[in-house]
Amino acid sequence: MAEFKNHWTAVASPPLDDSQLEALDKSLDLNGCVHLLQGPLGTGKTQTTVAMTDGLVRLGEKVMVDVKMLRHFNQVLNSAQSGRPSK
Repeated sequence: MAEFKNHWTAVASPPLDDSQLEALDKSLDLNGCVHLLQGPLGTGKTQTTVAMTDGLVRLGEKVMVDVKMLRHFNQVLNSAQSGRPSK
């Protein structure tokens, strides 16, 4: 798990901040629970969601992402496919 966290710390642009890394840590330790991520515009929710989704998939977990707008889902999907978070 540390290797995964180091990966996202290195490739995230802008870098994941402390609150995003905390959310990432929590999501990877849930053991089948639900994790909600919410916050104001521009706080890095999409970037954090991409890192969480990537980490959980790499751990062999099934992931469901629910977003309010289709463009947010497309951002998550495109970022996950490219391996780099996008704004």
